[in-house]
Amino acid sequence: MKKMGWDKPGGLDVLFENAGIERNMDAVNDVQYADTMDSHRLAWYATSVDAQKGELLWRALSRRYFEGRDTEIKPIRLDSRPLLLECAAEVGLNLRDAERVLDSDVYRREILGVVEAMHALGIDSIPVFCFEVDGIAEGHWLEHPKSRGRIFHHGSGNKAEFRNVFQQLHKLCLSSI
Repeated sequence: MKKMGWDKPGGLDVLFENAGIERNMDAVNDVQYADTMDSHRLAWYATSVDAQKGELLWRALSRRYFEGRDTEIKPIRLDSRPLLLECAAEVGLNLRDAERVLDSDVYRREILGVVEAMHALGIDSIPVFCFEVDGIAEGHWLEHPKSRGRIFHHGSGNKAEFRNVFQQLHKLCLSSI
């Protein structure tokens, strides 16, 4: 749970409560946790070859993992070397180079640095929305995350939470006129 970022008080129970559903322990115990570092490293490599290949690799992985499409490999896991190489082949990456990436530690430090920077900003889940008011929010969100006129919101929120974000920003805009 700590590796997934849910070692906070309440853990996954908070997610179930926020979603308004009861926790099914049979389903929870059947969840697969996978180390996604290799998928991130392979995607970083794909992007270093060509930005489009990076996007296509994430699309290939997503179709397999979230939709169960385009593969006969089972189980479908984000830490499956055969699955990662299948995706690499689909997007036209050099398979020997992809294997070298997976066999090494290349890009690990960079990825951990990005994760650390995001956690420092309070981002520990996806999607995250950064709402900004032009002319009020100062600088780049990475350098000035708490600037007036900038609000971060984790995308798993409900309608009332999003309404509150927009009301806050609307009030700020009105006071700036």
